[in-house]
Amino acid sequence: MSDQALLERIAGRDANALADLYDRYAPVALALAGRILGDRSEAEDVLQIVFTRVWQEAGRYDPSKGSAASWLLSWVRNGAIDRLRRRDALE
Repeated sequence: MSDQALLERIAGRDANALADLYDRYAPVALALAGRILGDRSEAEDVLQIVFTRVWQEAGRYDPSKGSAASWLLSWVRNGAIDRLRRRDALE
C-alpha cells in the first residue's frame, strides 16, 4: 500500500494504517532524530510526538507539495532540532 493511501486511512482513524506507517518509517526516523540529538531516548520521544501528530493531522497531507516520506521526515527533523534548541537553552 502506498504512503498516501496509508495517510488517507489514518485520516479516517485506521490505527492499523498508523502502525503500518510506523513500521515503514520508524527506523529511518529514529536514525535521523538520533543523529541530530545524539541521544536515543530523546529521539524516541521525538518519534512519539511526530506519530501522534501524524494521527491528528494526516488529513492535512497534500501530495502536490511533496512525498509522504519527506512530509513525515521533515516533522522528525524539525522536532529534533526544536528539542535540541530547548536542551541547549537550558544548559
